Amino acid sequence: MYLTSLPFTQIRLQSKSIERYGFGMEEQEKKDILLVEDDLDLLAITKLQLTKKGYSVVGATSGEEALEIINTRKIDLILLDIILPDYDGYEICKKVRSEDVGFMGPIIFMSCLGDSESIVDSFRKGGNDYLVKPAKIDVLIDRIEENLKKNVGQEQIDNKQWFRQFVIDRNRRCVYRVNDKR
Repeated sequence: MYLTSLPFTQIRLQSKSIERYGFGMEEQEKKDILLVEDDLDLLAITKLQLTKKGYSVVGATSGEEALEIINTRKIDLILLDIILPDYDGYEICKKVRSEDVGFMGPIIFMSCLGDSESIVDSFRKGGNDYLVKPAKIDVLIDRIEENLKKNVGQEQIDNKQWFRQFVIDRNRRCVYRVNDKR
């Protein structure tokens, strides 16, 4: 094998052309976020801001609509309002964490309720984080990123992938339901 030496500037130019054409670079996977918010203006603004930051955002204005989306699409993270017209956010969280749906991704509650009881309840009912609305977009994005990192880290530790009520265990090379005792 022969090694050739190239001047530093030529190497830099070659690596820039590789980056420009995308050779050798993996495209970063867009994360799918479900935004459950009954305030249409806040839903539109938040969805726009998150889309600009590279997320794929699906909006729902009711609990029923949110449950339908979760059952039909792959969702990586849920931003969930507590006060909704048909269900409260706690009920939705309980339903999506149930065996029927089996959503194991992060759920960030977003609410105008800033009292300590609401915040503590959101964690006790299955939430991963809590933001008081209106939240600054930079804070929201930091919380989203942090929760997504924690979720990926947990999957890597377990070497398991969760899909609704099913778990793919790569170590054992098997698929089982969450409620199975294997």
